Amino acid sequence: MNEHSSQAMDQAPRALRQYRAFANAYDELVGENGFRPHWAPLVDYLRTDAGVPLQPPTSEGTRPWELDTLPLLLDPGEWQVIERGLLQRAELLNTIVRDIYGPQKVLRNFGLPPALIFANPEYLVPCKGYGAPDGTYLHLLAFDLGRSPDGQWRVLSHRTEAPIGLGFALENRINTARLFPDLLDEARIVRLAGFYRQLADKFSGQGTGGDGLVVILSGGSAQPSYAEHTYLGQYLGFPVVEGADLTVRDGRVFLKTLNGLKPVATIVRQIESSACDPLQLLHSSMTGTAGLLHAAATGRVAVANAIGSGVAENEALMSFLPGLCQSLLGEELVLPNVATWWCGQPREARYVMDNLEHIVLRDAFQRKPLVSSSVAAYMSPVLPTANIDELQKAIAEQPYNFVGKEIIRLSTAPYWSNKDTLQAAPVTLRLFVGATPDGYQLMQGGLARIATDRGDLSKDVWVSGASTQPGSPRRTVNVVSRASDQDLPSRTGDDLFWLGRYLERTEGAVRTYRSLLRYVAEGGDAHALESEILTGVLVTLGHLSARRAQRAMQEGRNAVEQELWHILFDPESVDGLAKLLGNVHRTAEQVRERLSRDAWALFQRLDQTQHLRWRVHTINDAMQLLNDLVMRLSAVSGQVADNMTRSYGWRLLDLGRRIERIRHSVKVIRELCAAEHPGPTTSRLDLLLDIQDSVLTYRTRYQNAPHLIGVLDLLLLDGANPRSVAYQVERITRHVQQMPLEDTSTGLSESQRTIYAIHNDLALADVNKLSNVVSKKGMRTHLQRLLKRTETGTDHLSDLINKTYFEH
Repeated sequence: MNEHSSQAMDQAPRALRQYRAFANAYDELVGENGFRPHWAPLVDYLRTDAGVPLQPPTSEGTRPWELDTLPLLLDPGEWQVIERGLLQRAELLNTIVRDIYGPQKVLRNFGLPPALIFANPEYLVPCKGYGAPDGTYLHLLAFDLGRSPDGQWRVLSHRTEAPIGLGFALENRINTARLFPDLLDEARIVRLAGFYRQLADKFSGQGTGGDGLVVILSGGSAQPSYAEHTYLGQYLGFPVVEGADLTVRDGRVFLKTLNGLKPVATIVRQIESSACDPLQLLHSSMTGTAGLLHAAATGRVAVANAIGSGVAENEALMSFLPGLCQSLLGEELVLPNVATWWCGQPREARYVMDNLEHIVLRDAFQRKPLVSSSVAAYMSPVLPTANIDELQKAIAEQPYNFVGKEIIRLSTAPYWSNKDTLQAAPVTLRLFVGATPDGYQLMQGGLARIATDRGDLSKDVWVSGASTQPGSPRRTVNVVSRASDQDLPSRTGDDLFWLGRYLERTEGAVRTYRSLLRYVAEGGDAHALESEILTGVLVTLGHLSARRAQRAMQEGRNAVEQELWHILFDPESVDGLAKLLGNVHRTAEQVRERLSRDAWALFQRLDQTQHLRWRVHTINDAMQLLNDLVMRLSAVSGQVADNMTRSYGWRLLDLGRRIERIRHSVKVIRELCAAEHPGPTTSRLDLLLDIQDSVLTYRTRYQNAPHLIGVLDLLLLDGANPRSVAYQVERITRHVQQMPLEDTSTGLSESQRTIYAIHNDLALADVNKLSNVVSKKGMRTHLQRLLKRTETGTDHLSDLINKTYFEH
């Protein structure tokens, strides 16, 4: 035991002293002589510091692997070997993919069985002849590595289709940098930012002469790795788009933006190849763009990775890589594979059938999920349980469908199992190689995945010292944002517009529910809150059907109150609170790349509120829940108002809010004020002011009981009241003036004319006539007409925004 390791072991905290490695497995932390030397910085930190924080910062979204805060440190000398080996493999796999879709010499001259390619569903015949810019088919590759008991790192598998993990690796590093602000510098841990910058430079320099946008093509929020797409999009400054955001015109790919169609130079593909083009590939695909394959094949757009790249992910290919490396590159493989046998060869098939109890057996052509299998999958058989005879029979009937892999006893690494305990568990690495302007580079770090009793965890991977490759600075490098709001995709703009509408619709509904519930709780005189008023408001706002309202009215006040309770707390209610909150969260997920970390956390808290309904038993419980909802909605509004850049996206979101607030105000005012009712109107006006959050404003101004003229002036015409219709119109006017595509050679655009007409109607309105001109049928005709024109004009404006900015 060397002197440093001996002292460190003696002085380490109890968690380290009690750490026990597995027998017959290589342990990453502890060797025969104590702690391994390259772990010294972390061991010293644990000895002198209070300890490693156990809880990572809150993640921005769903992750496939929970983060363990203890990083994995790798020896710099070993890293150099890994680096040489993976850069060699990246070149080799790129050469193989280029040849498979080109002259196919690997099939004719170099011994790769044609059945291994042509039986593979990832081989896409329409991609034959595909010519990638500068011969780079694989821009990003991921390699899973494991260490065997002899200390040798082996390649377990590789990803060439649409590798995931790059965003999660970045998030892991950002989180560990927050947890260990000084240790990374003291330990000389290589930063990751240089790799991302060089990768972004490569993407930006490709395509049609370098002009045009770089976009990340995602399958949307339903895709498991969508959180990573948004994270990468924010960091690299590339817009995250879906297939419907793109269109192919005259052989070129364009992004539908608020400013019209913008040419796209490079697509960073995060969907499966077969889904990219419903015209030439998978016809049922809803995530691709018709004509994309033709545009890519003719060099009009660069796709990274190239469409059809998944053909190289076949695990059976690994058994042929040593020979292909010698034939194509004239070199021996630097890093060995885990032993692999493709059963399409008689001798290999016989070996696999004779050793099924000691081999990981897999379907050779099964489509891999974009999120890979667990760490344990490399250590035990993964095919459905069956007896040996049945498996042997299946292999004998269709040998080319099976591949056998050596079961490897993986090395172990420490993880926090609870507050005070470090335990050992099997670990694999996921490392990333990217194409850069200077050739392939290995990211100086990556993801470690560790198999625990609570599922796989991920770790940050630390590599100390200088890289053997250029372009990996030790200082943090800020990647320059390449996206601008001029390039905001129309779909994203549409989602932001509707996010604003859903937020305001939800806030209006919650305030209305709270006001109605308060009046139910307070009771009052005969005119305070008659059942017809309660049901009338709910029907007008679309929260209750006319049929159910009529039935409840016939059954009595208790039935009406039960309908309100049903709307509030029944998750199956089609018009209820759960649906409103679900719309907000679903739309927020669609625009996560446009939301800050804090804003997304607030949206998640808002979504969680509806799950507290099981705690509601009394009216007081319900009022407390609604008060909490109002506070959370206000927090979201404040976050958006204070922290969102005043961009077109923000304007669209705020336009949605203002339009929805007008619609809500008009409907409530019409229901409570448009008809003259016998008896005092104070209760209706009190309810209206409460719903519109203007009670205090009214009392401060008028200091008396509500009267109709004052209420209508405050809620309709007062431009200084943030809750008034006039205030919303002024905000909308300013937004419309700043939006693109509103300048016309003939004067005002139709949107401007529409909003100015609404503005003039309000400015010229006579509040006395609005209040006092009553028809024989008891209707306030001037008020009705103003509300009708305002509502019609607002709906027309919404349609114009949709046609101008979201449809192409």
